[in-house]
Amino acid sequence: IVQTDKTYRLYMNYIPEYTIITMTVSNVTDNNGNALISDLITLNDDDTDGMADDWESYYGISSAFLDADSDGLNNRLEFTTGTIPIDYDSDNDDMDDGWEVANGLRPLFDDSNLDIDNDGITNLEEYTDGSSMSNRGPNQNPPPNFYRPL
Repeated sequence: IVQTDKTYRLYMNYIPEYTIITMTVSNVTDNNGNALISDLITLNDDDTDGMADDWESYYGISSAFLDADSDGLNNRLEFTTGTIPIDYDSDNDDMDDGWEVANGLRPLFDDSNLDIDNDGITNLEEYTDGSSMSNRGPNQNPPPNFYRPL
């Protein structure tokens, strides 16, 4: 930021790729005291959809609420999670990104051979079989409302 008398100039040499910058600006007036701009200035999100303009352009995305790859995550969620909106399996572990997010897995890390719920069945087997990721393994305490006959 450079100040000359009552004039301030902000220079930015670089905006990181796929980054939205929001600046709060206040008390900007002309010589007569009339307000000149709003309090918020957003860079790299001209349509204010919460997705960076360069990211949208790179992937050919135009709507935040569509699901370009049919993986269960809309485009805005793909942007915020860092997944690829035109690839249903960003980490190539054979599990859909949306399923991984819904089940507490990491869609950018190959966790297919792990066993998040310790039931002896890998995450990929749970995905392929359509079984529940919330079941519990034999070494875990039963869920709170578990019925155990006397």
